[in-house]
Amino acid sequence: MKKYFAISFVLLLFLTASAFSSFAINKKDSLTNRLKTARSEDRLHTIDRLLVHTIYNDLDTSYYYATTLLKEAIASNNDLYESLAYSWLTVYSFFRGDYYKGEIFINKAIKIQEQLNDTMNLGNSYINLVMIYAETGRYKQAIESAFKALELFKSINHVHGIIVSNGNIGIMYNKLEDYETAVKYLKKTADLMFKNKEFSNLGELYNNMGISYYHLNINDSAIAYFHKAITEYNLNKEVKGTARAYLNLANTYAYNLKDYESAFSYYDLALKASEGVIDALKTKIFENKGKVYASIGDFSYAEKYLKMSLALAKESKDLEEQMTSYYELYIIYKKKNNLQEALNYYEKYNKLKDSIDVANAKVTIANLEANYENEKNLLQITELNIRREADAKIKNLLLIGMILLTLLLIMAIIVFIQKRKKALLRRELLKSDKEKLEKDLNFKIRQLTSQALLMIQKNQMLREVINTLKELANKTEETKPEVKRIIKQLKQNINTDEDWNTFRYYFEEINPDFYDKILKINNKITPSELKLAALIKLNFNIKETASLLNISPDSVKTTRHILRTKLSLAKEENIHEYLNAL
Repeated sequence: MKKYFAISFVLLLFLTASAFSSFAINKKDSLTNRLKTARSEDRLHTIDRLLVHTIYNDLDTSYYYATTLLKEAIASNNDLYESLAYSWLTVYSFFRGDYYKGEIFINKAIKIQEQLNDTMNLGNSYINLVMIYAETGRYKQAIESAFKALELFKSINHVHGIIVSNGNIGIMYNKLEDYETAVKYLKKTADLMFKNKEFSNLGELYNNMGISYYHLNINDSAIAYFHKAITEYNLNKEVKGTARAYLNLANTYAYNLKDYESAFSYYDLALKASEGVIDALKTKIFENKGKVYASIGDFSYAEKYLKMSLALAKESKDLEEQMTSYYELYIIYKKKNNLQEALNYYEKYNKLKDSIDVANAKVTIANLEANYENEKNLLQITELNIRREADAKIKNLLLIGMILLTLLLIMAIIVFIQKRKKALLRRELLKSDKEKLEKDLNFKIRQLTSQALLMIQKNQMLREVINTLKELANKTEETKPEVKRIIKQLKQNINTDEDWNTFRYYFEEINPDFYDKILKINNKITPSELKLAALIKLNFNIKETASLLNISPDSVKTTRHILRTKLSLAKEENIHEYLNAL
């Protein structure tokens, strides 16, 4: 059920103290004029203030100011502003989607801030690290960074930082699907907000609390918090948030409560709120609406809304949403027994999935390479500093002792980490094995369906060719013997043993011992009747079965009757249900 739920959330971001410490400062124009005459630290401070006014609406200009701040801070040996420059470059990289470069910058900021004992900015840097880890799917590391930030802000009693850290911890537990713990921290965040009268992002907080309760199947609480979120969003005129909360309400009624009338009314409210605001959200609303119609068997409306979702996804070039729509349309047409159209959408889904997998692999490799370079550079800097400190402060014998001690400590840490990794690996392997089995079964089902479709198409094509040749033979006496010979060869190619062997291989992959079980019931069942039994189990209709077996529909009915007799089935017993239970 989780895959249908729209969790689009916003982190309770707290970027840097420098960015939020004073919005009462002169505006951008006066700061630009001031920069012309400012010198030394006042100049660095002015550039920092200009970044406040440009980072959210003019990325190119903010990058210029951030690199200028970094260059001048290094030139003047001002460690504080050097660390702030790295923080701004982190935010810039984050907004550009270059998360691994942002990670390099923020780690440089953290190192300087630790040396300066700059608790405030160090806490902000760990919050920035939470953002990066969250966007790159490293939720455990994100939680660890959020806890570090929380402890730092507690040490200086910085209320806003404490609120934001608790909120981020709750959101990350949501992402890790530990919803009970998520509720605990999100409630703590709400209590702190009301206690200290700090209500920024309250609507987003309520929305995330609703998401937690949805997954815990505590639907009354989920609905109540989504309504609270809508109230807050409307007060602050946050149209996107309102639309997302209505979508979450609709999904709660649809997937948890099965109250489809209420669900569709909230989907309509979500669409109305999202009108002219964000097509990606409308895409998700149409997608969910289509899935709900499919779940209640209304394939006409399901097809309509999924195609609307697909059209929007194509306009916005959202490949993930396109892939989802293709797959859902494939399922619908398969249920409608429109196998040709089902195969068409499945091929589109599979082609898009392959291209996305390749693109993701390339991004992963690039990110790993960037991360490796970052770690290598940090390691080189660390080794250089150790070497310089050793040359200046200790003798050779003490250096050897320190190295030995460090090695012992590293070994102890490695042993500890390996034990933890083994425990985690065991759990991951169990989960991975289960997922692999499910994927293998789905793959085998797709192979079996594709084989059956190919056999039907092949037989239909060969019959059409044979009928055409028969007409030709009746018209031309000279070539009649040769045409008859060709017709005979074509008939031999309808449902060859090789086709049925391939079909049987895929069928037995999914249904082991099926034929043995039938023969145990009656060992006089013929090979032709065994083929018919397999097709009945797969729910093929009489027309499709006749095409696959190369016999008439009446012959199929006759063979079904004989098979029922051999299986000793009563008149009221359904042969498909009987065979499906074997």
